[in-house]
Amino acid sequence: MLKKLIIEDIDNFLKELGEGFTYVANEYKIKIGNIYNYIDLLLFNYIYNCFVVIELKITA
Repeated sequence: MLKKLIIEDIDNFLKELGEGFTYVANEYKIKIGNIYNYIDLLLFNYIYNCFVVIELKITA
């Protein structure tokens, strides 16, 4: 639910993070060893030339 809301308003979310961020993908599949994992949100910061991985966890 939270991820869906962020993606629907990704422009404002990126502005809140600051300068240099761009959206790459959501549910990005990566392989670590023999196990596949999914990154909730994958961003790139072109000022620092690095990827930013966001894992969303919600607890009650």
